[in-house]
Amino acid sequence: MLPFDASQEKAQQIEILKQFAHEVMESYSITFQSLELVNYEYNATFKVVDQHQNSYALRMNINSKRSKANGLAEISFIRHLQAETDVNLPTPIANSAGSFLTEYRYNPDSKKILCVLYKWLEGEEVGDNP
Repeated sequence: MLPFDASQEKAQQIEILKQFAHEVMESYSITFQSLELVNYEYNATFKVVDQHQNSYALRMNINSKRSKANGLAEISFIRHLQAETDVNLPTPIANSAGSFLTEYRYNPDSKKILCVLYKWLEGEEVGDNP
């Protein structure tokens, strides 16, 4: 169950996701000044800017069937590649509880949505045909 009805207009869905993203950001020790949706396809990604003008990417896996273990494995793999290679990858940010994966339930009957906050990587989006 998504935080919105799939029959709603896209603009309504985005407004609900923005509210949801604000709530998810409360899980982090970051005082953010702005939150902008930059990708809304299979998942939702927001660009978050803090009071020091640092930028982050908040990815919310709204349509993903990945498990918590899958999400943690992805983050572990990224951190391993960062330590062992010179590949430019986003750095995951731990939430206030010390976890790199934030599970959020927007109501008692809904599924948990997995969220990850990364430091923002500057550059052009590769797109579907790199």
